[in-house]
Formats: sequence, C-alpha cells, structure tokens
Amino acid sequence: MGLKFKISVLLFIPLSFFLFSDPIPTTPKIKKKKAEVKIKGGMVSPSLKIKNGRKVRVNKFIIKGNTVIKTEVLEKIVKKYEGKELTISQLKEIADLITQEYWKRGYITSFAYIPAQKITGGVIEIGIIEGKVGEIKVEGNKYYTTRFIKKYFESVKREKVLNNRTLERGLLLLSDLPKEDVRATLTKGKVEGTTDIILDAAELGFPYNLSIFANNYGSRYTGKVRAGISLDIGNITKHGDILSLSGVANPKSFDDMKYYKVGYTLPVNGYGTKVYVDYSYMDYEVGKELAILGIEGESEIFTVGVSHPLIRARDKNLSWSAELSKKDMTNYLFEKTYTTSNDDYATLQLALKGDRLRKNSHGYATLKATFGLKDLFGGMEDSEYTSSSRPGLANGDWVKINLDLTNLRKIGSCQLITRLGGQWASDNLLTGEQMVLGGPDSVRSHPTGEFLGDYGYFASAELRTPFLPGNTFLNKYINWAFFVDHGTVYYNTPLPGEDKSHTITGIGAGFRVYVPCHYHLRFDVGYPVSGDDPSDGDEIHYWLQAVVNF
Repeated sequence: MGLKFKISVLLFIPLSFFLFSDPIPTTPKIKKKKAEVKIKGGMVSPSLKIKNGRKVRVNKFIIKGNTVIKTEVLEKIVKKYEGKELTISQLKEIADLITQEYWKRGYITSFAYIPAQKITGGVIEIGIIEGKVGEIKVEGNKYYTTRFIKKYFESVKREKVLNNRTLERGLLLLSDLPKEDVRATLTKGKVEGTTDIILDAAELGFPYNLSIFANNYGSRYTGKVRAGISLDIGNITKHGDILSLSGVANPKSFDDMKYYKVGYTLPVNGYGTKVYVDYSYMDYEVGKELAILGIEGESEIFTVGVSHPLIRARDKNLSWSAELSKKDMTNYLFEKTYTTSNDDYATLQLALKGDRLRKNSHGYATLKATFGLKDLFGGMEDSEYTSSSRPGLANGDWVKINLDLTNLRKIGSCQLITRLGGQWASDNLLTGEQMVLGGPDSVRSHPTGEFLGDYGYFASAELRTPFLPGNTFLNKYINWAFFVDHGTVYYNTPLPGEDKSHTITGIGAGFRVYVPCHYHLRFDVGYPVSGDDPSDGDEIHYWLQAVVNF
C-alpha cells in the first residue's frame, strides 16, 4: 500500500508547482516599477524665494482657496510662525511648507503663494491654487485604443484636483498589460489654473508575452525532464483582454505526462478590476518499475474568478481575488480498466496579495483561504466516499488557510532571500489540496513531492553573492546562491501505515543567471542534513531550469 500511495501523492500535486516555479527573478533587483510623469512648462516652483529685508509683524495667517486639504491641517503647519516678525522671503518659505504638504499628498500641480495684499492688524493671507485637471490626450497608441487608455484615468478627471497618486495608479495598471508602457506629461492647460495630461503610449510592439522553458523538476515516474511554453496574446477585442495558452510535457514521451491550460482575462473597468476564466487538463502514465501496473491518471480544473487592486503604486501594492473552481482528478490501474481514486469537488478561494518596496528590501505576502464546497456542483460530501484519494477520511467539506511571506534584502553587494510559508486545515484534505514538501521550490535536498500533509510549514534562507570579486560586468547577470531549507508536514488523521508527520532539512548551493527581460538560468544542488532520508536513495539532488522570454 505504501508504494501505491506514494505514486498517488506524486501525481496529485497541483500542476502550478511544476510551472514557472521561481517567483523571484534569478538575480533580483530592488527597484521601483516605472510610472513616468513629466512636468513641462507652466508649473510654479514650490521653492520660489524673494530676498527682501523688510519685516512685518504676523499675528495670524488666513488660508484661502483650499478644498482637498482641511484648513485646520494647514493652519497647524503655519501656527508656530504666528507672533513673529518675518521678511517677505520668509513668508514665501512658509507658503512653500503648505505646497510641500500638497505635494506629499500627491497634488503636484497645486501650490501656495503670498498674494498682493494690504496688511492690516498683522493678518497675512496665504492663497492656494489647486491644479485642476484640464484635457486628457493620448498619443502614439497603435494597438490599444484611445478610449481604452483614457478609461484608466477617469478617476483622475473625476477628482477635479490633479493627484499624482491617482495618475500613477492608472499608468501602472496599464503597464501590467503586454507590451504597454504609457508615460504622462503635464502641461499648462488652456483654461487658467488647469493642467492638461498628455499620455504617450510607448507601445513595445504587438501585445504578447512568450516564454519557453525546460527543467528537470518532474517525478521520476513520469519523467524528470519537462519542457513548456506560455503565450499571452493581448487586446484581442480592443478591450485590453488577454488570451493565455500554456503547455508542459515530457519531451521524451508525451504519453508520460502532458498538461494544457487556456485562460481568458477581461478588464471590466478603469480601476483595475478583472474577471477571468481558466481551464486546465493533465494526463499521465507511470513508468519505471511500476509500468507493469498500467497506472494512469488525469485531471481537469475549471476556474472563474475576479480580482481587483486595492493599492497600485510604485512602492506598494495590494490586491484581492475570489475564484470558484471545479476539480476532477482520477487515478487508474491497468490502463484505465480499474479506478483507484476519483476526487470530484468544488472550491471557493479568497486571497489577498501584496508587496512593499523599501530602500534596501522588497517584501511579498500572500494570504489565501480555500473552502471545500461539499456536494455543490456535484462534489463529494460523504466522508466514507470510497473513491476518495484519502478513502474514509477526506471529502469536499473542509477549510484551509495558506500564508506565504518572502523578503528580499540587499546586504552590501549580496542579497538575502528569506521565505516562510504555512498551511492550516480544519480537517483531512484531499491529496490535491495538501501541502507539498520536497522539490526545487521547497526543500531542495529531496525529490519533488517527497511528502504531503494536511498542514505544516516551510522556511528557507538563500544568500546570493557576486559571481566574481570586485565590480565586474558579469556580476550584474550571474550570482552564486547558498541556501538552507526546512519543512514539516502533518496529517490530521493518517491512513494505516502512514506516519503522523515528516520533517526534512537540507542545505545546498547553486548559481543564477539573469539577463533582464530575456534569459533566466537556475541551477541548485541540494543535500539532506536531517530528518527523513530521500525516498529515491539519492544523497544529492540537482535542479536545473532555463527560461527564455520574448
């Protein structure tokens, strides 16, 4: 039973685990996402100074013209200067402090000034000119329509007073589309006090993304070597939609393992909300010493979902998503003459995903809650359902929560990457929902999918160092990597003959080659240092992946 169960474990691992499995660039760079905004002519400097030795007694400041920042907030800025004798130059500097407050809040075309006035009783008026939004024009676009691009800046127009944060949000959302890079130039509007926005659609060619990869991340039973392709075709209907096609297979034998996925994403408004639908299919045949048993399997997953960015900025992002999936995973013996297990169920997943960029670090976080929907859409309900991959234990009624944290920190010329992930489950889980330990993006000292469990945790630290001493050209593209991985998984209720938990720890080294936007090469060697021994008997495991992007 142990061997048969082990094969089931290896083959029910979600296919996303085998795809582009390094979410961090091979040689990561801590830098901000571009959202270029230029100011051209007609703008007043917030640091304008006029030298004049004459002083006036200031008993009180009166602020006029502000609408987006409350008067009491601005009064606090100038309050400490009341009751003093100030020069005209100093008054200008105080007005600049208010301008800086506007700029800090993103109002980069608004400013404060000292208007011509008759000073009576020591009362000084500070005027505010809040830069209104004039016309929004689009230039240089070929593939994306003017109407579509302008849709992302409706909120800018609606706010009346121009805010750079809202403007940058629209620019960044557009930059998420294939081959799109919109830049903004602010110019003096035709109407006094307004600013026109010129959007330059610097399109980088036909809107598509293409990636080809090869690695040895597979199971020994279905072929370690695998190759794949991923293609995104954008703006098919002129509404910014994306058709995604991908496939993975064993290049030596397509019968051993093949996986296909097709997806479609459609923006529904200018705020970044998207709806999407995915369909994936996989089938496999088990080889090696188990080929005589005719073990085969297949899986189908259909997903519909919606996502929305709550925050989209150069230094921080936060988005949520909700998706409904129907999953059907089946294992067979003797060339599909006997069904050994069939997991047919539906799930609802709610997720939050974010990242935060600081001067020398970049943090990523993902929180997911997944709910098994019992017998909804024809799913499993009875825990004694004999065809379950966890017979008598798991069905379609459970809840699991996943938390994944990654931090990239620059330390001199090196980079430290730390990862922490965990899963909690309310009950026994079907095999396809369990946490995975072992493989190129888990504990690298053990084979892919070495152990599964209902709940557990994973921790990793990786130090990337320059390839050669000194500031050489190659160090920009090649790094050494030294790592330690550790993880533990637990079963809520183990099957007969299973252990309650498994803990493994490994160390290793490798290198990364990263040519921005085009080539990624990753090589790791993992060695076990504690916990369960690798099931394949190998003391050292090698992992190699090459990716080419077009």
